Amino acid sequence: MNTVANCNKELNSNLDVSELFKGKYDQTESFKDFFYCIAVNSGLYDANGWPKLERLYEICKDEEDVKAVLKDCTADLDGARPKDVASNYIKCFLDKSPVIVIF
Repeated sequence: MNTVANCNKELNSNLDVSELFKGKYDQTESFKDFFYCIAVNSGLYDANGWPKLERLYEICKDEEDVKAVLKDCTADLDGARPKDVASNYIKCFLDKSPVIVIF
């Protein structure tokens, strides 16, 4: 079972990660729980909700503009809880990203 399916099962939800990349995300508690679950369980974020930049850089090896956004979004990253930190980071990335993911 993949990470998304595992998190949906664990959280008893049916959220679709592709909606995130289509810009259809709300900062609801269920979204934050879901995103935190997939981010941490995929190994791309730590348990405190912070992105592991080295791992994210591996994904976009030759995309310097994407790497710049990944790093930039950590500058003022905050949140009261780890799931807030994780969801604030992905929101920043999607708002500033020069890449559009289409499903």
